Amino acid sequence: MKRLLIPCAAFLLAACAGGGTKAPDIARYDLGIAPLGGGSQALTVRAVEFAVPSWLATPAMQYRLAYADMGRRESYAASRWAAPPAELLEVAMRRRLVSGSGEAGNSGCRLRLELDEFVQVFDAPKASRAVLDGRILLLAPRGDQILARRNLNLSRTTPTADAPGGVAAFVGLTEQVNNDTAVWLAKLAGDDPGLVQRCRGNQ
Repeated sequence: MKRLLIPCAAFLLAACAGGGTKAPDIARYDLGIAPLGGGSQALTVRAVEFAVPSWLATPAMQYRLAYADMGRRESYAASRWAAPPAELLEVAMRRRLVSGSGEAGNSGCRLRLELDEFVQVFDAPKASRAVLDGRILLLAPRGDQILARRNLNLSRTTPTADAPGGVAAFVGLTEQVNNDTAVWLAKLAGDDPGLVQRCRGNQ
């Protein structure tokens, strides 16, 4: 009986040593901490909303190998977003663009970002760029009437052709979206005083 136990024990030890491969650690990224902006002083914005296609409603960090097959979408195995990209963008835009808590009820227009693409594109094995496409809509305080819109077709070269490089480029694109949107809102307010009153809930 003892002779049987020794080979069995040796077999179990070998199985544990050879079959217990540790799963790789998953790196989780966000878009950094966006600065608090307090919103436009002239054009009141109370909320940021998002609309995304199903393939972007996931924390997967996606990329395309354009030099091999542009129609194929891949995901990094050991890197993820901390939340779906739209949620990360929403937090950043809300911190920068939404007016202060003094605005109550239904006063204040809303921003809606319709996201079409948020992906790292490799044009060569060692060269990539972050791509963010979509549009921003300014919506009336109540209902879904579109008061203004602007298209987003943004691209930024990554500092390195890997997941951390993609994250760095998307952080830069997020800052660009916030800055450009703030300038756009200020221009709308300057061009149309009636729009200012409407977003304040006076019309």
